[in-house]
Amino acid sequence: MFRGLLGIVAVGLLVLVVQRAAASHSADADWLKLTEGHGRTVQGAAVEMRFDRPAHPLAFRVQVRARCSSGSSWDARWSAFDGTAIRFHRSGRGLRVVEISDKRYDDGTFGQIVFSMRATLGPGAKQVRGWVRLTAGFSHDDGASTACDSGRVAFAIDAPLASTRATSARPS
Repeated sequence: MFRGLLGIVAVGLLVLVVQRAAASHSADADWLKLTEGHGRTVQGAAVEMRFDRPAHPLAFRVQVRARCSSGSSWDARWSAFDGTAIRFHRSGRGLRVVEISDKRYDDGTFGQIVFSMRATLGPGAKQVRGWVRLTAGFSHDDGASTACDSGRVAFAIDAPLASTRATSARPS
């Protein structure tokens, strides 16, 4: 009787493991089915978006350079996935994404980093035009502070890049 019960438990565990493996493989396979769109920013950095259907991005990756009040510049990468920590806000062909993060660094510096993006999707299935912006403020233990701002950095994916002047008029 004990052997029979042990056999049933073992078979049940085996079925559970196989089901979980199949489910995770399915999610990975879905990710691989996403189409990619590639483009550039006016700063020359690569931009990548992944779409689950025409004109519907789920994720993107971009690098932005910001000028800082200290005279230095700061390069930062931004990867965003809809529905995780950030939401993609859609309105017709418009897309808006904002991510705000606070961080305390090992030297005691406190930083608040804000990435924002506005874009227009289409008319093609993977065409996107818009701008991305990085702003950051750092407060140091000695009372000094540093501000960094990229301004609006135009980008285009599978479309001609818009002029910088058209996308740099006002802060976000």
